[in-house]
Amino acid sequence: LATRDALITDEYHNQYVTNDFVLRALYDRKLYPELITLLNDRMKLQPGDTQLRVSLAAVQRESGDVAGAIATLEQAVVDFPSFKAQADQYIAELKKGNTPE
Repeated sequence: LATRDALITDEYHNQYVTNDFVLRALYDRKLYPELITLLNDRMKLQPGDTQLRVSLAAVQRESGDVAGAIATLEQAVVDFPSFKAQADQYIAELKKGNTPE
């Protein structure tokens, strides 16, 4: 992260954060901490995008942080009440140890 931060100045940070190729590369290499940081930064730029919350929860689950994934989805319900039914379904699957679909 230090090398990336040294190379990606504030001027280019938003382009880095919103670049789907970067997101995919981090995911493919299973660089979960950096991917989680990227998704959190992207959510700051696109706060109304519920799919980003789902993506973050999926990465958290995959990295072994099921509690974090559930917390992310619960916060999504607070921020987007219309998302409750879908979030509840995902949370129920996570609590069963399943991967939500």
